[in-house]
Amino acid sequence: MPVLGLISIGSCPLHVIHGSFRKGFKSTVWFIDESINDIWFWFSRSSARREDFISAANSINETYSRFLARFVVTRWIEVGPVIERIIDQWNIIKEYFLTYLPTIDKKIESNDKYVRIKNFITDKSTLAKFHFILFLYQTIFKRELVWLQQEQPLVHLLYGECCNLLLNIMLSFVKEELLKDKEGSDLLSVPFELQNSQKNNVNIDIGETTRTYIKDLSVSEKTNFFQDIRQVYCTMTKELTKSLPLKNDFLRHLQCLQPLARKEESSRTSIMYLSRHVPHLLTNEEVDRVGAEWRVYQMADIPEEWFRKITVSSDNIIEYLPIDKYWYQIFSTTTSIGTPQYVVLTKLVKCLLSLSHGNSDVERGFSENNHLVSDDRSSLNEVSINGLRATKAGVKFFGGGKVHIVPTTSTLLSNVKEAYSRYTKDNEQQQKLIKSTDVGNGKRGPDTEHELLEEKETQLINEQKNLQEELTKATNMLQEGTTRLAAAMKNKTFDDIGTAEVLVTAANGKLAALKTQLIENNENLNRLRKKQKK
Repeated sequence: MPVLGLISIGSCPLHVIHGSFRKGFKSTVWFIDESINDIWFWFSRSSARREDFISAANSINETYSRFLARFVVTRWIEVGPVIERIIDQWNIIKEYFLTYLPTIDKKIESNDKYVRIKNFITDKSTLAKFHFILFLYQTIFKRELVWLQQEQPLVHLLYGECCNLLLNIMLSFVKEELLKDKEGSDLLSVPFELQNSQKNNVNIDIGETTRTYIKDLSVSEKTNFFQDIRQVYCTMTKELTKSLPLKNDFLRHLQCLQPLARKEESSRTSIMYLSRHVPHLLTNEEVDRVGAEWRVYQMADIPEEWFRKITVSSDNIIEYLPIDKYWYQIFSTTTSIGTPQYVVLTKLVKCLLSLSHGNSDVERGFSENNHLVSDDRSSLNEVSINGLRATKAGVKFFGGGKVHIVPTTSTLLSNVKEAYSRYTKDNEQQQKLIKSTDVGNGKRGPDTEHELLEEKETQLINEQKNLQEELTKATNMLQEGTTRLAAAMKNKTFDDIGTAEVLVTAANGKLAALKTQLIENNENLNRLRKKQKK
């Protein structure tokens, strides 16, 4: 949907998914993030506490490998690996906080952070909560997180992935008969918040390990736990239905670029929709030609190895090649007389596949720049950074990130030999540009400098006038205070004496400050006038 020449494909799904995960667990009173951070900060700046933690592990014959990881609130889904490590060291954590610390420090109970950690550890539902979070992370969210951070073009699959994510969450707690034959924007009409629409406690998905840990809870604790589970699911679903681009027709039609969608009847409708809704790209005649070229594409005999990897695996797992490699093969096809088969379609598809499926590439670029511009390379200019990034991208593209695999062609050797001469030529052009700019500035430099000096002189003179006026007022205040003080002392009116002293003190302070400012002003004015005479 073009808006002022732009294409709307929604916001970054990574941020939407992170936000829904965070809001889901923030809707409860579990305070998972605060509790995890309490434990991490307990050890973060104390090597002695870390040593004690290792000693506690050795005392109960537990294996200690890695220390607890830090949880970052801006990446809520990544709480999964943090919780995994806490669960691995749960026995050590209990031994350290519940047995070791009270033994060596009798006043530890007065520490507020310790009390919070202790209550968190002794809560029987804590491990059940941890395992439920892990269940959601491992079965639903982790895959989406990894998928969205790929570097290959994925915008043609984005709509389907968003639909699958929402469907998987709904299937975890909504009755399956309500979701039957629902896909895409149809999922938005499911009344998931109604209790009659939700599964009972036995069938709701929380993970088998979670069910093991809730067996020790009382009836009321189980009731509260499942209420929280439903609240988490409902909040996540509400946030995703509000933020995911499930109503975005442009994204939905992009699915026609998939190789397997080529022969579907709806694919031509989709490509025509896309050709009409990409602003400022195609003329009406070119849009008509897209339709004709798409029919040829639908009828073409395309070998499977163009889009499907040939594997000898016994698992029967089908792997597909990146979409850009597939379309590269399509663009390379020619007619019987050697001309390109798809002219306008090539132009359109290249434009569509350049659309980003998220902000991960951009953020990855920021990270690469940070690594390139280290403390000892802080003087690198923009051209140098672009050159380093281009070199790195070239090695990655031609050699899979390995320099020794990059083919040494004659063109590459020629470019290397001519690199210094091109660098010298570029420097000469830059110097000429700087000199021409200096000459231009030099012609009007004196006039401009003279005007600036005159303007500065006017400012100083005006400032001097204002200071003189303030000085006169302060002098009058001093005279008034002195007169009132003399009269008060003569009449022995002590209240007036106090008032007069205040006036005299204030006036003296003001006069001293004004005299200092006037001296500084006169010095600046004299220096400026000497400069004007040169």
